[in-house]
Amino acid sequence: MSIAELTAARRAPFADNPTGGLVPITATEVFLQRLVGWSQLVKRIISQYELILESQKKLADVHAKCSKEFGVAIKTKDNTEDVFGEDELARTLFTELHQTHHKLHSDSLASAQVLEVQVLPNLRALYAEIRRKATDTDKEWTEMDKELERDRAEFIKLRNYLKGSLA
Repeated sequence: MSIAELTAARRAPFADNPTGGLVPITATEVFLQRLVGWSQLVKRIISQYELILESQKKLADVHAKCSKEFGVAIKTKDNTEDVFGEDELARTLFTELHQTHHKLHSDSLASAQVLEVQVLPNLRALYAEIRRKATDTDKEWTEMDKELERDRAEFIKLRNYLKGSLA
């Protein structure tokens, strides 16, 4: 860090304010930058959850197909009898695979539904509120900044008149 940077970092709190802090310097730019930052963060989160939602739906479809595949016995070439016959181990394996894929299908579907019905609408509402707040704040604070600038100019003018009359 250079000497100039250290000096700038250690300046008095009102070094840039000719009124010594009696008329505040605007915080509009900082506040609006923060709102834009929050807006971008929420937008990124929405994008991520949209990707997750899409993936959960695809995963649910895959598990549904797998469940359907394991729900049907494997038949011989002439399609008349079960290849594994009455083998309990094979039947248990097919049943477990079918049930596992069915449960994973249900879980993925439930996860996608929560994202679609609750999470994403709330995030979109938050995003809209942040954008609206930024627009409202920009309008409102721009007017306040103009008033502060007039107040600062008036303060400096009156202070100079006072100094001139006392000299």
